[in-house]
Amino acid sequence: MDLRGERYPLTIARRLSDRRRARRRRGPARDLYCRTNGCTTYLVLDGNGKTATCPVCGARRQIA
Repeated sequence: MDLRGERYPLTIARRLSDRRRARRRRGPARDLYCRTNGCTTYLVLDGNGKTATCPVCGARRQIA
């Protein structure tokens, strides 16, 4: 029996959930994404390497 068929909605839902989970776990690149009020840019590290600033909206974030 092929469990990847389109007739098995639970299998499809589980597969989509696994894809979303993998997308969330991709890595530290998400840390430098602004995400402030719909801003879709990457943060730029400051000279000290511990603070990042968004060039578009000016948001600042401490980098661990």
